[in-house]
Amino acid sequence: MAMMRFGRFEDISLAEHNRIIAINVQGVLNCCYAALPFLKRTPGAQVLNMGSASGLYGVPQMASYSASKFAVRGLTEALELEWRELGIRVADLMPPFVRTPMVASQTFEPPVLRRLGVTLVAEDIAKAAWRQAQSGGVHRPIGAMFRAMYWSGQLSPPALNRWVMAWLSRA
Repeated sequence: MAMMRFGRFEDISLAEHNRIIAINVQGVLNCCYAALPFLKRTPGAQVLNMGSASGLYGVPQMASYSASKFAVRGLTEALELEWRELGIRVADLMPPFVRTPMVASQTFEPPVLRRLGVTLVAEDIAKAAWRQAQSGGVHRPIGAMFRAMYWSGQLSPPALNRWVMAWLSRA
């Protein structure tokens, strides 16, 4: 389960910001910690965390959600290295916006959502999860547009990536 709230930082209560972090970060930590004894005993064990495109670039009007997904990305990368010696693969999925009740229930629409749109559905994420389980790699960007943004972002200077996010997020 993930938690998301669109809106200007100051328009979201501190309790809501804390809830986003608790669910999206502490929830992943708790699950990984609880699963570790079982993963150690399972040949070919894998952990697949639910990341997000929002964990690659800080997204205006989604500050806490972006921060939580940055944390999931960092945890995934750290555990992938740490648990490799245990024979446990760790990866994450990185979709942009997905047509789910969580996105549909938002009362505020950030400019980046209007520009990128919501083209993915839950079945796309399930297919990506299956592909990730069958292959290597740590991060799986999902959707043609975000895959292009992800890979170009890996090669371009951080200042250019921030400019692209600012351009996508302009009012």
